[in-house]
Amino acid sequence: MKKSWLNHKTIVITGASSGIGQELSRIFIEKHNCKIIGVGRNQQKMEEFKTSLSAKNVNFEYRLFDVSSEENWKNFTNEFAKQKVDIIINNAGMLPPFASVEKLSTILSKDNFIGQEFQKVMDTNFMSVVYGTHYMMPIIEKSETPAIINVASSAGLCALPGTSLYSASKAAVKNFTEALSCEKKYYVGLVCPGFTKTNIFRNQTHSSKNKLIDFISTDLTKMANKIYKKIKRKKKRVVVGFDAKMMDKFYRIFPKASLKLFSSVLKKANIELFKDVFSE
Repeated sequence: MKKSWLNHKTIVITGASSGIGQELSRIFIEKHNCKIIGVGRNQQKMEEFKTSLSAKNVNFEYRLFDVSSEENWKNFTNEFAKQKVDIIINNAGMLPPFASVEKLSTILSKDNFIGQEFQKVMDTNFMSVVYGTHYMMPIIEKSETPAIINVASSAGLCALPGTSLYSASKAAVKNFTEALSCEKKYYVGLVCPGFTKTNIFRNQTHSSKNKLIDFISTDLTKMANKIYKKIKRKKKRVVVGFDAKMMDKFYRIFPKASLKLFSSVLKKANIELFKDVFSE
């Protein structure tokens, strides 16, 4: 094992039952013999992942709770208050349907108040990061190498049509993390992955019209490895994926023109994912 600040660290990773969170867990265990405390809600997936680690399954344990609940975070940190934790990676998130603001309100509200449904997304994507950071900070700051890493999205860098709620929640994560990074002397990282082939799209409609999305999406293992390499180097701003880098650069240089360009491309591409976005 090569010398690294990550070696033998204890890391809390939310959203560890699948996707980027699970792949990062595997990498940290295999490459640095880290102890991972995974947080999620799907026990079956957690057990399957633990089994897949074979002899190193002792390096992985998990807790099942909803990260959008502040009370759950209080209980979690009470358990680990006197234990060693070096790093937290706030990775959990949810993706609401791709739709215009008007149609999204109709899709989400159903028999509930629309505010409650919007709040659910904000609580899961943003407030979970706030809670995780706030309650874990006193614990990880006891470490010689504390670190807080928050996973946002390319949607937090540049909003796309049909992603109003998701983009708002991820932009909040981005700004929260960047402000925190200015306040702390230790490593605070922001990760903004682009489209990734994960289960976060399981609630979205898939068809042959999604070829463009498939083309620009990054393979999950490849995405996790790229993120890991940036974390290993303590990069404060991690933008991964061709689409994410393009959105980031274009928006910073041509903010108005880039929004029009991206909207035009998505509309003309006739992508099934965005069928509820553009008016006829």
